[in-house]
Amino acid sequence: MSNELWRWDTQGLAHAVRNRGISSREAVASCLARPDAINPRLNAVVDILADQALADADKADAAAKEERAIIAQLASVQGPLARSIRDLRIGLRAMAARDARDPWWVPAGHEHGEERRPCRIAMVAELPGVARDEAVSQALRQSVKWLEDAGYKVEEVTPPLWNESADLWALLLFNEVRFSMMPAIEAHSDEATKRAARAMVEITPAIDFDGFRHEMARRATILRERMRSCWHRPHGASPFRSMPTSMASRRCGRFSQRTARYSSCRFSACRASRCRPASPRGFPWARN
Repeated sequence: MSNELWRWDTQGLAHAVRNRGISSREAVASCLARPDAINPRLNAVVDILADQALADADKADAAAKEERAIIAQLASVQGPLARSIRDLRIGLRAMAARDARDPWWVPAGHEHGEERRPCRIAMVAELPGVARDEAVSQALRQSVKWLEDAGYKVEEVTPPLWNESADLWALLLFNEVRFSMMPAIEAHSDEATKRAARAMVEITPAIDFDGFRHEMARRATILRERMRSCWHRPHGASPFRSMPTSMASRRCGRFSQRTARYSSCRFSACRASRCRPASPRGFPWARN
């Protein structure tokens, strides 16, 4: 292949950039140099947006140089939101498709083939020491009734080490946020987001590398126990929060607001501490 990058085809350039053989800036600079050399004779290009092209190339190179922080990757459990189960199925299948750029992808089946025995669902209704709003309780009871009407077997459980996993999630994630996200939050976020991030970081104890190493090992222990307890229940149901956001925000006192927000998020925190995606799933018998 020629060393003159402007002669390369798109696929060759993309492959070389992706594998760090060349930079985006090098590719763009080579392509810009070509019209500089021949356009005076041809007069074929009227406007060359060289500065914009190089700036975009620099942005692409900067984005490719640094991965997201590791805990942010491990705790990333985004799933689809939809008004119906059938739409959730479509969304989840699209989001869970294999992608060679995702090092954490696993071939997790969406249809296990055992759902009609009936399918067992682990329901986490309460957490020890965490207050829950009655509106959340009513919504959960209604969801359970719908599932049972559709033929599911709902079993109320308290997974092992649940509260510890929430504490561990916060300890690891917000220590990482101090260095990986706070500079960007302070530079670009609105005041409400800044206050929320500062509050969560402030109430999280700082740990050094030895502490990080120890807590990551503990995370493996918790995951093992959680997976063993849920092995025969392919689905789980729990509130996302224990109380509405507005209620947590009304708690008196600045420190109380922080702790109330964290307490109300313990359900979602524990779900995020799992190694498998905590995404909504399409229940085969659920109402469409």
